[in-house]
Amino acid sequence: MSLSTRLLAIAEFIKDNSTIADIGTDHALLPIHLEQNKRAKKIIASDINSGPLKTAKKNIKEAGCTNIEIIESDGIDHIKDKVDYLVAAGMGGKLISDILKHDNLKKISKLVLQPNVAAHILRGSLSALGFKIVDEVLVEDGKVIYEIIYCEKGKQQLSTDEIYFGPVLIKSKGVLFDTFYQKRRKKLRKIIKNVPQTNPNYKHLQNEIDQINKVLK
Repeated sequence: MSLSTRLLAIAEFIKDNSTIADIGTDHALLPIHLEQNKRAKKIIASDINSGPLKTAKKNIKEAGCTNIEIIESDGIDHIKDKVDYLVAAGMGGKLISDILKHDNLKKISKLVLQPNVAAHILRGSLSALGFKIVDEVLVEDGKVIYEIIYCEKGKQQLSTDEIYFGPVLIKSKGVLFDTFYQKRRKKLRKIIKNVPQTNPNYKHLQNEIDQINKVLK
């Protein structure tokens, strides 16, 4: 079963013979890949939607995987034992942050996070949750560029720019970084044209554009 570039990049952060919780697993493509490539000795794959989980169970059976447990859940309350890696991918940054605000987070050693939007909200919440950002990558899958954030337990203080752009990404930058934020700036400029300057959102949008201009110049 082939895996997307995005999911392959997430899998690269996971070491062999690990216990994994995949939150929002959808069709369980990542767990299947991890078991087949001996990255996982046990995987808990959960999703809030019963439809995708039905397909996930079918995919797991057809792949012959035996170490993947499927659970219908909207968070991490189902995690009972210690977990090496928690994967939360394909959701908004605020939603991921809210999911992590649970007592069961203390059972998890490492996080591999891929927010579709609002990565800055997620980054800004990590230190208070007891995690620090160790690595970040940008990957292009189709016509979309995704941010992947790898965290371990610890504390760190991030500047405003590091929260918005990522403490690792802002140092390494590169072509994907420039393309990602050029697209973001273009979108913001289009939005702000239709927002009156008296609107409270106008200042927020302009500040974000200014931030991007500063980093890209």
